[in-house]
Amino acid sequence: MNPPSANELVGPPPHGLDHKWALKNFLGKTQQEARELCKNSAVTEDFTYMAPAGLCYYLPAALKYLESEECSWEFSHGLLCALSTQVSVFGMRGEPLALIRQIADYCDKHREKLTLGPGDLFDEYLQRIRSP
Repeated sequence: MNPPSANELVGPPPHGLDHKWALKNFLGKTQQEARELCKNSAVTEDFTYMAPAGLCYYLPAALKYLESEECSWEFSHGLLCALSTQVSVFGMRGEPLALIRQIADYCDKHREKLTLGPGDLFDEYLQRIRSP
């Protein structure tokens, strides 16, 4: 499977600044390269602006990073924030939603590893992802 085109990654132009950052960081990257990008937790915001095809291509790489021993709480928290926005604000459905829920379930089951405690925004993100 080839990396998504610009339109598949973030949708058709015109692109806002956030979409342009997602293009700058992810366009043309393989899933393995995307996994390496995940070491920089700032890229989690880019998942907020990805179109369905972009999410379907790059979320498996994000999950592999979450499953690794090198994953930080900042990445897991930022990714769940971005994905909850995809669901609750942008109304993401279909295959991307199934991947989003898989990631949310993984994070919920591995709270200790990811140092996600009770009472933070993480629980709100889970609720948003699971509610539709």
